[in-house]
Amino acid sequence: MDEKVKHTKRNVILYVSVLVLLLCITYGFSYAYFSVGIDGNDRVYQTVINAGNLELGFIDSQTINAQSIVFIGEDEVAAKSEKNTFDVKNIGNVDASYELNVNVIEIDKLNHEDFKWELLIDGVSRNSGNFANVVSGDSITITPNKLDLSPNSKNSFELRVWLQDANRNQIDLLNGSFRATVSLSAVNK
Repeated sequence: MDEKVKHTKRNVILYVSVLVLLLCITYGFSYAYFSVGIDGNDRVYQTVINAGNLELGFIDSQTINAQSIVFIGEDEVAAKSEKNTFDVKNIGNVDASYELNVNVIEIDKLNHEDFKWELLIDGVSRNSGNFANVVSGDSITITPNKLDLSPNSKNSFELRVWLQDANRNQIDLLNGSFRATVSLSAVNK
């Protein structure tokens, strides 16, 4: 009888241990799923300013990543450059003025005149430059001047970044990396 009680007690402990282990594994997987699956909402980023209400909405992501970027010719920029597409909408009832900035999180080996950017506003190239003197932590104003936006209207943007093929030895640029975000700043009219 004593042997039977020990055996039953051992089975209960075993079953409880397996149940606790399964609960821990299930909790771990669900936590990992939600922490990986819910990474914030970077598809719509709203900035409210005192001259009006502007909404900065991203088609893909607020972050620009250029890893393992390859050289492209001037005629290939539209098709092969890294792109970030977004809109600025005035959802308020008064005119608003703003500028757009690229906030450089990381730039490694790409702070060079051949690493270029171009800003298109409503499909038209409006400003361009390069990252020759840029370091991590810098913020670059990419709009050519302040932009005005009337109530209930929007501007569509495409920011392109690429390595320009300059027909010279540029091999040291191939292992570079770049990561930045786009932000909106209110300016006085």
